[in-house]
Amino acid sequence: MSDLDLIGFANEAFYRAFASLDLELMADVWARETEVRCLHPGAHPILGRDQVLASWREIFANSESGSISFHVREAAMAGGLGIVCCFEAVNGHFGIATNLFVREGSLWRMIHHQAGPLANPPKLQAEEAPPRPN
Repeated sequence: MSDLDLIGFANEAFYRAFASLDLELMADVWARETEVRCLHPGAHPILGRDQVLASWREIFANSESGSISFHVREAAMAGGLGIVCCFEAVNGHFGIATNLFVREGSLWRMIHHQAGPLANPPKLQAEEAPPRPN
């Protein structure tokens, strides 16, 4: 299995944690040995693992398990980083996200998540399916 496949699995685990409001799974996704950052839509940057997980704890406490899906637009590797750009659909709102991953031992873990809104659903090529709110 390639590193890009493993990065794809890590990205999928992030969205699974988000969709299920599972803080334990979300904590497992984020890096432990590398400094992390998170930029939620419309918010200031959050630095540090404890602060990032606290932000997800707050989001989960004020959310209902809902429809969250994603469509990977591009996945790449650059200098030991895994980079995933994807479209998101979160409870009917479309966004764009960049997720960065590093290898820690045998696992790829997230070090950066930045998401922002899109005014319109993403325009994809004919063979691509956009994220659909469930």
